[in-house]
Amino acid sequence: MREKGHAMASIQTPGRKAATLAGTLILAGCCLLMGLAPVVGVPLPFISYGGTSMLTFLLSIGVVLSLERQVRVEMSRG
Repeated sequence: MREKGHAMASIQTPGRKAATLAGTLILAGCCLLMGLAPVVGVPLPFISYGGTSMLTFLLSIGVVLSLERQVRVEMSRG
Protein backbone atom coordinates (compact mmCIF):
# COMPACT_ATOMS: atom_id res chain seq x y z
CA MET A 1 0.00 0.00 0.00
CA ARG A 2 2.83 2.37 0.84
CA GLU A 3 4.51 1.96 -2.57
CA LYS A 4 1.19 2.60 -4.31
CA GLY A 5 0.80 5.90 -2.45
CA HIS A 6 4.30 6.99 -3.44
CA ALA A 7 3.62 6.14 -7.08
CA MET A 8 0.42 8.16 -7.08
CA ALA A 9 2.17 11.15 -5.51
CA SER A 10 5.07 10.94 -7.92
CA ILE A 11 2.66 10.97 -10.88
CA GLN A 12 0.16 13.60 -9.72
CA THR A 13 2.49 16.21 -8.25
CA PRO A 14 4.61 16.97 -11.34
CA GLY A 15 1.57 16.68 -13.59
CA ARG A 16 -0.38 19.31 -11.68
CA LYS A 17 2.62 21.62 -11.50
CA ALA A 18 3.30 21.26 -15.22
CA ALA A 19 -0.34 21.85 -16.15
CA THR A 20 -0.47 25.05 -14.14
CA LEU A 21 2.83 26.31 -15.52
CA ALA A 22 2.18 25.41 -19.15
CA GLY A 23 -1.42 26.57 -19.21
CA THR A 24 -0.87 29.98 -17.75
CA LEU A 25 2.67 31.17 -18.11
CA ILE A 26 3.84 29.64 -21.36
CA LEU A 27 0.75 29.32 -23.53
CA ALA A 28 -1.30 32.27 -22.30
CA GLY A 29 1.68 34.57 -21.82
CA CYS A 30 3.10 33.99 -25.28
CA CYS A 31 -0.25 34.31 -27.00
CA LEU A 32 -1.00 37.56 -25.19
CA LEU A 33 2.39 39.06 -26.02
CA MET A 34 2.13 38.14 -29.71
CA GLY A 35 -1.44 39.40 -29.96
CA LEU A 36 -2.89 35.99 -30.77
CA ALA A 37 -5.32 36.07 -27.85
CA PRO A 38 -7.31 38.87 -26.25
CA VAL A 39 -5.87 40.23 -23.03
CA VAL A 40 -9.28 40.29 -21.32
CA GLY A 41 -10.60 37.22 -19.52
CA VAL A 42 -7.41 35.22 -18.98
CA PRO A 43 -7.09 34.16 -15.34
CA LEU A 44 -3.60 34.17 -13.84
CA PRO A 45 -2.88 31.72 -11.02
CA PHE A 46 -3.25 33.30 -7.56
CA ILE A 47 -3.45 36.78 -9.07
CA SER A 48 -6.92 36.82 -10.63
CA TYR A 49 -9.72 37.26 -8.16
CA GLY A 50 -12.77 35.00 -7.89
CA GLY A 51 -14.30 32.52 -10.26
CA THR A 52 -13.65 28.85 -10.70
CA SER A 53 -10.02 29.38 -11.71
CA MET A 54 -9.06 30.45 -8.18
CA LEU A 55 -10.91 27.47 -6.72
CA THR A 56 -9.22 25.11 -9.16
CA PHE A 57 -5.75 26.45 -8.41
CA LEU A 58 -6.30 26.27 -4.65
CA LEU A 59 -7.66 22.71 -4.84
CA SER A 60 -4.73 21.65 -6.97
CA ILE A 61 -2.21 23.08 -4.51
CA GLY A 62 -4.09 21.42 -1.64
CA VAL A 63 -3.85 18.02 -3.31
CA VAL A 64 -0.12 18.46 -3.95
CA LEU A 65 0.55 19.52 -0.35
CA SER A 66 -1.50 16.61 0.98
CA LEU A 67 0.39 14.11 -1.16
CA GLU A 68 3.76 15.51 -0.11
CA ARG A 69 2.77 15.43 3.57
CA GLN A 70 1.55 11.85 3.25
CA VAL A 71 4.83 10.76 1.67
CA ARG A 72 6.87 12.46 4.42
CA VAL A 73 4.82 10.80 7.17
CA GLU A 74 5.17 7.35 5.58
CA MET A 75 8.91 7.81 5.07
CA SER A 76 9.41 8.82 8.71
CA ARG A 77 7.55 5.70 9.88
CA GLY A 78 9.38 3.22 7.70
